[in-house]
Formats: sequence, structure tokens, C-alpha cells
Amino acid sequence: MNAEENKTSQLTPEQLMKMLDIQMDTLRSKRAQSSNRSTVRILSITLTLMILFGAIFVLMNMLDDLRATRPSAVQNTSENAER
Repeated sequence: MNAEENKTSQLTPEQLMKMLDIQMDTLRSKRAQSSNRSTVRILSITLTLMILFGAIFVLMNMLDDLRATRPSAVQNTSENAER
């Protein structure tokens, strides 16, 4: 490590700028290759929301079915209580 530190400390500012430019260019090229990130994120959020709304729809239908069957059960218990 000390040898590397000595090399970097002996570099001139122009050489350091060139090294930084090279590193930035490599990072830019990597980011350009992975430009599908935003598309994948949008699609995954959309898919998650669609699944969420589908689950809510199913649960609401189950709740409506429960409400539809419950009054008859309540009426039966009230009729049994009157007897």
C-alpha cells in the first residue's frame, strides 16, 4: 500500500486529472449500459400496484359476500330467541 500511496503522491495535478477523467468515463459507460434501471423500476412498481388493487378487489368481494350471508344468520338467531 505504501508503494501505491507514494506513486499517487508523486503524480502531478495534470496526471491526477487524467486519471479522474478516465475513471469518470468508465463510470459513465457502465451507467449507459444499465439504462434499463428506470424502466425496470417503473414496471415493478406498476406490477406491485396492480397486484395490490387486485387483492383489495378480491377482499372487498369477499366482504360483500360475507355481508350478504350474515343477515340471514342474524335473522335465524333472532327467530330462535323468540321461540
